[in-house]
Amino acid sequence: MAEEGIVLLKNENLLPFKPNQFKTILVVGNNAVSKQALGGGSSQVKALYEITALEGLKKYAGPNTKVLFAEGYIPSNDLSYDRKLADEAVLAAGKADAVIFVGGWIHNYDQTVWDGTAFDMEGKDKTNLKLIYGQEELINRIAKANPKTTVVLMGGSNVEMKNWMDHVPAILQAWYPGMEGGNALAKIIFAETNPSGKLPMTFANTHNEYPSHAVGEFPGKDLRVNYAEGIYIGYRYFDKQNLEPVYPFGYGLSYTGFSFSNLKLTQKSGQVVVECTITNTGKMAGAEVAQLYVAPLNPMVDRPVKELKGFEKVYLKPGESAGIKLVLENEAFGYFDEKSHQWKTDTGSYEIQMGNSSRNILLKESISL
Repeated sequence: MAEEGIVLLKNENLLPFKPNQFKTILVVGNNAVSKQALGGGSSQVKALYEITALEGLKKYAGPNTKVLFAEGYIPSNDLSYDRKLADEAVLAAGKADAVIFVGGWIHNYDQTVWDGTAFDMEGKDKTNLKLIYGQEELINRIAKANPKTTVVLMGGSNVEMKNWMDHVPAILQAWYPGMEGGNALAKIIFAETNPSGKLPMTFANTHNEYPSHAVGEFPGKDLRVNYAEGIYIGYRYFDKQNLEPVYPFGYGLSYTGFSFSNLKLTQKSGQVVVECTITNTGKMAGAEVAQLYVAPLNPMVDRPVKELKGFEKVYLKPGESAGIKLVLENEAFGYFDEKSHQWKTDTGSYEIQMGNSSRNILLKESISL
């Protein structure tokens, strides 16, 4: 599950690494050695063991590769930038053949420690999406010292990326990968597993770009918040406002390539059967996720530009093709009518869209209901 959940966000001819490709790999970041599988509050469990990112990378790097570690940053009460640790990490980065920076959020399972507004935890909201402990500056300094820098982000949500993402060739979103997380991450970096994760949310650059903040309602007043964004949350909001996210809902790269073809729509018995073919066009086995969206072309009421109505993941060897078949029931075209207080499906034209993210529609065809 950890391997399938990790999302490859960016890759400019750096990943995957080959075992023994580099003589030295420097791993930077407190998240590479901190254990976070125990959770906190209602999610707190006693993990039987946990493989950290550093342990996994050492295991899969190969016997001829030396994996070094520099902390770079450490958790602190004031979220400050530790100049001494950062300087040591940058100096070591310049001497290594490649760098893997493991950062992101910290899961604060002890709510009595630190300011909870900057951490992933229950009962408090983050004040923003900025990387804590000066990680942003540290990433830019490391990338300047070593252009072969991969950034691995851990945490329950995204972070601001615009100020550093153009300076690094590879980015992985690892979330909280659990007990086997270090092995899962290493298997993806060293090509034992082809990444196939897709983003379950839209990645914007700042919290102010999300609808709850953009409409000016959050955090409310006197413990009261109006949900003025209505149905326009997530990708629906970004589509409606024609805003470009950093990474869209449903997005995720692979080490291989996939093509979509042969879209076929069949209407029968109140259903629309959607079929297409996916082909692995690359040189590595891997998985792709076909995502089916429905877009009302002339809606009678205010509706999202499109909505996800089905998806399917398929594993393919190089050159292999597979057919995808998804069935849309009548409800897939419906909406809740505020006047009659009932679900309703209008006659008219709808566009059936098939792609591999909400912003990468590869096949589409209109039908009339």
